[in-house]
Amino acid sequence: MPVKKSSTLTAQPKKNKGAFVLLGLFAATLLVMIAISALSLKLFAPEPTIAPEVLQQAAASTLDIAIPIYVDGTVQSMVPGIISGTLTASVPTQTPTPTLPPVPCDLAGFVSDVTVPDGTRLSASAAFTKVWLVRNLGSCTWNADYALVNKGGELMAGQSPLTIGKTLAPGETLELSVNLVAPATGGVYTSTWMLQNSAGEEFGLTPDGQPLSLRIVVGSHETTALDFTDRTCFASWSSTVGAIDCPKPDEYISGSINPVETTMVEYGYVFDLPSIEVIPSEGYEGLITGTYDLLQIQKNDTFNAIIGCSNEQPECDLVFELKYDAGDHNPITLGSWIEKTDGFLQKVSVDLSPLEGKTISLILVVSSTSGTARDNKGVWISPVVFRTVK
Repeated sequence: MPVKKSSTLTAQPKKNKGAFVLLGLFAATLLVMIAISALSLKLFAPEPTIAPEVLQQAAASTLDIAIPIYVDGTVQSMVPGIISGTLTASVPTQTPTPTLPPVPCDLAGFVSDVTVPDGTRLSASAAFTKVWLVRNLGSCTWNADYALVNKGGELMAGQSPLTIGKTLAPGETLELSVNLVAPATGGVYTSTWMLQNSAGEEFGLTPDGQPLSLRIVVGSHETTALDFTDRTCFASWSSTVGAIDCPKPDEYISGSINPVETTMVEYGYVFDLPSIEVIPSEGYEGLITGTYDLLQIQKNDTFNAIIGCSNEQPECDLVFELKYDAGDHNPITLGSWIEKTDGFLQKVSVDLSPLEGKTISLILVVSSTSGTARDNKGVWISPVVFRTVK
């Protein structure tokens, strides 16, 4: 019995030693496998196509670029759905601020004929005072040495140069007066005047340096061949919408036409002259057109008018046009003028002599450049065709 007990005790340690050996071999094998896997990941994983510093520089670039980003298989298996991406780097383009042209030192704008409007009939040798209301549109103040200088037509016993004797700051208005005497012989007479600064430099009215002017009739040597205000509602008026009844005041959809005896223009100035107030139809191609009766043109016929924006139209931006149709329904433009609410109006004159002998229809057109009708009421003031009779 003691021998059996001893034999049993010596056999137990041999069994435990084998287990430890097997466990050690397994652990060593596992470590080798992990090391090989780590090494293979390092050796065989694809390198990024573009280095990180290159990507950083591209992101700061001002050029738009697209860079593919590759992700290795291990990450792909861990984060499903991420295969590639796109990196776009750009800097927004800045729009340069437009540079406005500088305002000239000396510039004037016509506001109204305070006295003796064009076409006034006077007796021979009659003394009269012509008064223009003008606005200083330049950047310099006019001093008392600024003057009016006669530049053409008849001097009519006037003084030239004639100092204005006052100062006028930019934006302000001033009445300029000259004392004149009508010629002793009957006829149609004009007189034109420029402004002159204290250095003797001449300047005129915007937009084209036009002179101040007057036109009078002595005796019966001029007639009105066509008074557009007298014939307003005999003309055919239309817009982009269709035919327009006359009168039809303050219509902002189809267009408006309204002959008046007195009109108030921008900045509240009142003209006691027959006028035609018009509103083009709504829309970016909005306009209003008036086609008048046939008229046979004679030598020295001229179209004359004052154009402007009506009062309380701060956004007014219009194009006035005079056209004619010789019967072929192909209107031809004789004159075109832009008019805005800017504190001055325009006196326009068109010589019709090149059309002598032709029988034509004269057409008044006003169109909007802003596409809206509500701030775009325009005014034709005393539009006429003057005819000289010899």
